[in-house]
Amino acid sequence: MPDSDYNVSPTTNQLIIRQSRETGDRELVLARWGLVPFFTKDLDSVKGLSTINARAETITTSKTWREPVKKRRCLVPVNAFYECHRIFGGP
Repeated sequence: MPDSDYNVSPTTNQLIIRQSRETGDRELVLARWGLVPFFTKDLDSVKGLSTINARAETITTSKTWREPVKKRRCLVPVNAFYECHRIFGGP
């Protein structure tokens, strides 16, 4: 098991709980944070896409998110979550 990390960021590998495709049982696996869309040829082509957050308003209609939200869900065990916000006039 990896050591605890207090500042986890997108594209890093993190523990998740998902349903096994083979057995249907829950499994704990290390996975890359960020969706790799089905139409992606390789990881380098994902760099221009924002696939770490989805908007609730478009998640069921977006080409990138509509199938994963139905079939590829997981649990991310954490004890806190925060999202950075840009401050008006900042970078």
